[in-house]
Amino acid sequence: MCWAKILRYLDELTLPDFGDRESPQELRERCSEQEVVVAEVEQRSSRLGDLAGLMCLQNQLLQEQLKQERNRRRQLKRDFEKMGGEDFGRLVEPFLTKEMFEKHAKR
Repeated sequence: MCWAKILRYLDELTLPDFGDRESPQELRERCSEQEVVVAEVEQRSSRLGDLAGLMCLQNQLLQEQLKQERNRRRQLKRDFEKMGGEDFGRLVEPFLTKEMFEKHAKR
């Protein structure tokens, strides 16, 4: 306890003289306030880092989904082109029955 007081007084005696501007106690208080601000900024920075990581993962998932959708679209396009090469009349013939016409005429 006594050594702590001596060290504190030694700090006050060896601090540069700031004249009437700020006392050593005021400087300590301001330093404490700045430490609080630094801690808050570090906490925000950590949260932003976590958020950036989550957004990166989401971006990767969306890119994978886009890749799958593009592959599916290409496959559908190939299937459609293959159907176009077949006899179109034979493909639509089941839809040209009397029952189908009646069903759609009711609408």
